[in-house]
Amino acid sequence: MSCDTYSQFTCITSDYDGGMESVLAIAALGTATLSGVFGMAGGLLLFGVYTAILPVATAVVVHSGTQLLSNVSRVAVQRRWVMSGPVAWFAVGALAVYAAFSWWVPRLEPAPLFTVLGASVLGSFLVPQFAWMDASRPRGAALAGAVTTAAQLTGGVGGPLMDVFWVGVEADRRAVVATKALTQALAHVLRIAFWAPLVVGIDLETGALLGIAAGTMVGTLLGSLILDRLGEREFRRWTRGIVVLLGLGYLGRGLSLWVA
Repeated sequence: MSCDTYSQFTCITSDYDGGMESVLAIAALGTATLSGVFGMAGGLLLFGVYTAILPVATAVVVHSGTQLLSNVSRVAVQRRWVMSGPVAWFAVGALAVYAAFSWWVPRLEPAPLFTVLGASVLGSFLVPQFAWMDASRPRGAALAGAVTTAAQLTGGVGGPLMDVFWVGVEADRRAVVATKALTQALAHVLRIAFWAPLVVGIDLETGALLGIAAGTMVGTLLGSLILDRLGEREFRRWTRGIVVLLGLGYLGRGLSLWVA
C-alpha cells in the first residue's frame, strides 16, 4: 500500500476489488433506503460499515460525502414538505458551533469513539422532553443545530441527538423526514470542511464511487416510496426500535475494542 496504514489520518489506496465495490454499493443502497423511510438510522449503520473498512478520519469524510448525497436526494424528492423556519434556525446554531470548534484538531481512536457514540445514542432516549426542545420552534431548532454539529465535528453521528428535538414535533412524518434531511445536509457540509484537511487523500476506484452514488440515490427513492405508505404510528415505533438496536451495537463494539 502506498499510504501509511498505521496513521490516524491516512488515505485509501486503490486496492479494492469488485467484491469491495459491491459491499460499498449495497451498504449505500440499504442505508439510504432506511434513511429515506425513517429520516435516520441509515447514517449510523453506514458509519459502522465505513469504520470497519477505513481509518477513522477517512471514514468520517467518506461517510459525510455519502450522507450529503443521500440527504440532498431526499430533499429533492420530498422538497414540498421542507419547513424553512427550522432549517434557518438550525443553520444559526450549527454555524456558531463550527466557528467555536475552528481551533480544535480532533484525534479520535475507535474504542472511545464507538463507546461514546453508542452511549449517546442510548442516552438520547433518557433526555427529558422539555417544551423548548422542539425543532419546529426557533430556540429548539438552533439548539438542535448546535448539538448535532458538535457531535458531527467530533467524529460521531449527530442524527440520534437531533431526534431528541424532533420526537415531540406535531408535524407530518414527511415534513419531519424532509426538514431533517436538509438540516443534516448542512451539518455534513460543515463536517467535510472540518475533517477533510486531516485526510492525506482518498483514492477510491471510479467504480466504487459510482456504486456508492447509484446505491444512495436508488435507496433514497425506494425509501420515499415506502414512507408514503407507512402509517404515523408504525413510523414512530420502528424509528425508536431501530435506533436502540444500533446504539447497543455501537456500545458493544466500543467496549469490545477496549478489552481487545
